[in-house]
Amino acid sequence: MLGGLGDILFGSTGPRGGKREGLAESMAKSAVRTMGTTVGREIIRGVLGSLLGGSKRR
Repeated sequence: MLGGLGDILFGSTGPRGGKREGLAESMAKSAVRTMGTTVGREIIRGVLGSLLGGSKRR
């Protein structure tokens, strides 16, 4: 029972040696991907804003 839960959370090795991704690994990858996308977007906005002389309107 606990072995199955560990496989779900942390992944397992398939019958022919392939690695199956676990829930924790999948969530971590998704979080890193989201953070990378957000940081990249902010960098692009900053660079384009400085190049194009974007004015701050508030």
